[in-house]
Amino acid sequence: MGGTSTDVSLYNNQYSYRYESKVGDIRILSPSLDIETIAAGGGSICDFDGYKLLVGPHSAGASPGPACYGSGGPLTITDVNLLLGRADAVFFSIPLYKDKSEAALNLVIEKIKSATGRRPTKEILLQSFIQIANEKMAEAIRKVSVQQGHDPADYTLLSFGGAAGQHGCSLAELLNMKKILIPYDAGLLSAYGIGHAQIEHFEERLLLQDLTATEKSLEKNFQKLYRSGLAKLKKDGFKEGEIATSKRLVFLRFKGQESSLEANFRKGQSVKSEFKVKYKSIYGHWLSDREIEVESIRLVLTVKQAKPINRRSKANLHIPPSLKQAKIFEAGGWKQIKVYRWENLIFGAVVKGPALLVSNNSTTVVDRYWTFRLDKNNNGILDSTARVKTIAPHSREALLELFSNRFTAVAQEMGALLQRTSFSVNVKERLDFSCAMMDAEGYLVVNAPHIPVHLGSMGVCVREVSKVLKMRAGDVVITNHPAFGGSHLPDVTLIKPVFWKKKLIGYVATRAHHAEIGGIKPGSMPANAKALEEEGVIITPTLLVDRGNVRWDKVRKILTSGKYPTRLIEENLADLNGALAAVNLGEEALQSLCFQYGASEVSFYMKELRSYAATLLQKKLASVKVNRTSPKSNSMMAHRLA
Repeated sequence: MGGTSTDVSLYNNQYSYRYESKVGDIRILSPSLDIETIAAGGGSICDFDGYKLLVGPHSAGASPGPACYGSGGPLTITDVNLLLGRADAVFFSIPLYKDKSEAALNLVIEKIKSATGRRPTKEILLQSFIQIANEKMAEAIRKVSVQQGHDPADYTLLSFGGAAGQHGCSLAELLNMKKILIPYDAGLLSAYGIGHAQIEHFEERLLLQDLTATEKSLEKNFQKLYRSGLAKLKKDGFKEGEIATSKRLVFLRFKGQESSLEANFRKGQSVKSEFKVKYKSIYGHWLSDREIEVESIRLVLTVKQAKPINRRSKANLHIPPSLKQAKIFEAGGWKQIKVYRWENLIFGAVVKGPALLVSNNSTTVVDRYWTFRLDKNNNGILDSTARVKTIAPHSREALLELFSNRFTAVAQEMGALLQRTSFSVNVKERLDFSCAMMDAEGYLVVNAPHIPVHLGSMGVCVREVSKVLKMRAGDVVITNHPAFGGSHLPDVTLIKPVFWKKKLIGYVATRAHHAEIGGIKPGSMPANAKALEEEGVIITPTLLVDRGNVRWDKVRKILTSGKYPTRLIEENLADLNGALAAVNLGEEALQSLCFQYGASEVSFYMKELRSYAATLLQKKLASVKVNRTSPKSNSMMAHRLA
């Protein structure tokens, strides 16, 4: 977490790479770390839009920077941390002006008072901004984890960047993570990190061959790649003794798939078993009747580096003396805490929260119920203890933004799961799918930013289906019928009602474009169709899951019967499996919100969010000026609004 953004990546015993990156309109075919970036940093602007609080995506940047820099900047997360006592101006590397932060905060307070007639408490408003930023970052971490089939709670949170230490404990709590690693050089990630980065060289060969036919020749292919890579590195001035093979990767996929998965190649061992484990972990199913294809192989050569000398050989477990006392706002009130200097700590030092740890390049907040200890490499290890979580009080404006993010996160997590568990290229590569959440009346509350064309009819679909089919707890309905809010037949919708303590809270739904669902032409989009059945299999609202019992046989029968049945039944079922996993995840996530905040609170902010969206639309429409003297102008404007 730096000044303008937060970068998130998953490390699971090895680095996660992407082999194609997009910069603007240009695609770069070069290996890079797989990093998700969101607009949440110390410079993220904290504001009020007339209805709800905002954190980012705009940043104050380096100039003018946060208000506390004294250059006329706006209120930012850095200012919020300073005003809450989560940063200490005395030990900051540049001068900070707390009075400037106070003035910027008062401007936001006056804006809220002018719009709502209420004057929020300073501390509650500041805490709300922190919470909004934290939840945005937590969602980025969830997204990266879910896409690869992992639970963040199983990992350690590695906090890098100048601002990360101030938010690490709160982020970990949101993600149920129990351990945090903060390097001493956390605030120098880019500058220090690139100077110590290991030199790697990639060699690649495209094969596109069946696994059974090419597995025996993989060793020879890797030897060729090694000789080629070795020659290039030696040409760059490295000696052969300094060069080692760090990875031998085989990229596998089922024949007909676009995406591939990497498996480690070891001489004498089959790569199929590792591919199967990884495939089931990510996609949730296994296709036993499909041929496995070797897309390509990659060899990674690494230049060896000298190991750093460890001068902290013996632990000295002790409680270090603090530099001073300071005040921090936490647990609903101002508390007196101790401030420690990182550079004064020695191996084995233990600091119990709440406390503030300052260094030459970053600030670390050790929250209540967290313990900081220094390891032999001068890294900070933070461990949490069992506790009952408390929910900090927030204003209505803050809660509207928080629940907006929470509801959006549910839909986005559904989308990430649907994308990785589906089989067809339409879903995985073209992203022709949508995930949404509706309230108990079937009206759209929030949708993930997938294909917009689906979203206008998703709520209609839920309401129309509920008229003809009573949905109970554990049910999942499948349909693609245009009469029930469907679009064209390849778009198959799954709907699941969500109950909490036997009360209907809302619905979660997915809609995904199947590459093939029957009809008079492959692809199920014939331009010359004269009847609906000529486009493909028609699915009237049907229970795919009846009170928890999946009815695959019935769905298979529907898809393979009729005048023009599907030509790719296994792919259809695989995609439906992904959609089913997505709505199940959506149900769990919405129920989790009810457990955390109460069903009445969740339902209330569903309605508030709908009302907020309607108000924004009405305001936008009112701002549109129509030229009443020009029929052509009126016609053009009406077309745009439509």
